[in-house]
Amino acid sequence: MGKLNKELYGLPEAARVWREDLKDKLKSLGFVPLRSDMGVFLNTSERGFTAIDTHIDDGTGICSSKEEESRLKVSIQSSTK
Repeated sequence: MGKLNKELYGLPEAARVWREDLKDKLKSLGFVPLRSDMGVFLNTSERGFTAIDTHIDDGTGICSSKEEESRLKVSIQSSTK
């Protein structure tokens, strides 16, 4: 989803910096963290929903439709350029 700055790689704060960057990008795409688990982000629309579960520097996404999956991929690619 994102690229870690090479200067940060291996430093103790690298995971925290990556996580904050990811959180900011997901929020800009309309995702909201769950109150019960700040590592899970949810985005709902008329077309369906997308949930992304993150842990440290890894994540898994679930989309309710292929259309939502395609929209997510395009959004992520455009936000990481």
